[in-house]
Amino acid sequence: MTKYARELADDIRRHNRWHKEPFTEAQIGVIADCLKFIKGSGSDDRRYWLDYIAGRCGPGGGKIKKED
Repeated sequence: MTKYARELADDIRRHNRWHKEPFTEAQIGVIADCLKFIKGSGSDDRRYWLDYIAGRCGPGGGKIKKED
């Protein structure tokens, strides 16, 4: 995941955490499709990016530490 894609994902995560109307899965999917088109990346990057936003993995696709 590029640093720009990670920064965008972090912004989306912050928005979804603090705003009344979070981005929908469909909206995030469209953004992911645009990033894939711009970067020419594979489907794995898209999946990692979506999982990162959802909090299912870290920015590189690895496991995340559980918060106490």
